Amino acid sequence: MLDVATGKGAVLFSLAEAVGPSGKVVGIDISQQMINETSKEVLERNIPWIELQCMDAERLDFPDNYFDFVFCGFALFFLPSIHTALSEFKRVLKSGGMLVVSTWGEDSKLDTLINEEMKKYCNTNSLIATPLWSEKELHKAIQESGLNNIQIFKESKLFVHRTAEEWWDSLWSHATRAKLEQLSAEQIANLHKQVLENANNLDKGQGIAEDLEVFYGIAQKA
Repeated sequence: MLDVATGKGAVLFSLAEAVGPSGKVVGIDISQQMINETSKEVLERNIPWIELQCMDAERLDFPDNYFDFVFCGFALFFLPSIHTALSEFKRVLKSGGMLVVSTWGEDSKLDTLINEEMKKYCNTNSLIATPLWSEKELHKAIQESGLNNIQIFKESKLFVHRTAEEWWDSLWSHATRAKLEQLSAEQIANLHKQVLENANNLDKGQGIAEDLEVFYGIAQKA
């Protein structure tokens, strides 16, 4: 199994548990620092059937027809050329092999809140290269790669932040951080104050609820 853009191993370790010692899971990431950090956890967990490599998702250094499965969790939309990446995923898959990808759906109310407030300070650049926020967009991208038997599944989950401050802290652990880092210290301080006031208005005594929409795409190589 190949895990593209493995990051801290959210998908990687689940795959390793699923295949067990008789299988093999390869995780790649373009960040050598991320590979180094995740390698430490692999050693701590003592999972020798995991292999990690620093690699560009659009230039996979693997032979044709090599993997039974290719996974890419919440990263496809960051890649400069989705078509190139998906073509590479297809190339390294064996005949009958499966591709599994995931992407976010529409922005949550909290996403809209932070994005609208940031616009008041400056025009920030996003890390997102190609939005894939709908079933139609994801299906089209996979279809253009030449893969078959495409299935798209939608899932909605309710996530509850205990406090507005906890939600603010979470913004620094995903793509929103790239926008926040483009603001000055003063702008961040003012933004922090304003969005926490707005977010607290959403708290009905049970925390700050956030509806997260996710699309999963599954396809097969003929």
